[in-house]
Amino acid sequence: MEPNSAVTDFVKEKESAYQRVFSQLPRLTSLEAGWSGIHLVYDRLPPSVIPEVAAEQHGIAIYTEVSPSTQMEHRAEQHQQAQLKPSDIIITPARSRTRSQWDAPVEVIFLEFDAICTNG
Repeated sequence: MEPNSAVTDFVKEKESAYQRVFSQLPRLTSLEAGWSGIHLVYDRLPPSVIPEVAAEQHGIAIYTEVSPSTQMEHRAEQHQQAQLKPSDIIITPARSRTRSQWDAPVEVIFLEFDAICTNG
C-alpha cells in the first residue's frame, strides 16, 4: 500500500468501498441495515487478486464454498499460502495491511467489527 494511502472504512463508504476492493457489489450485506458495531457481507467472488488494503474495521472471513483444489495466498504481517477449504477462517485486525489472491471462485461471509466496539 502506498505510504500516504487511506484506510478503507466500510461503514462510512458502504458498498462503494466493497466494490472498489472486490470489483463487484456484494450479494448480501447489512451495511444499509443500520446495525451498530457489526456488519455482515456474503458474496461469491471470482478468482481474484486483491491489492494491499487496510480496513478501519476488524474482520473475520469465513469461507463457505470452495472447490477442493483452490489455492489461496494471503499476506499480512507474514506470508501465508495454503490450499483453501470450506470453513477456513481468516481474522484481520483493524488497520492491518493485507492482500490476497485465489485461483477459483469462493463463497465467503465477512463479519466486520468496528474497532471502537472491541476497545475497553
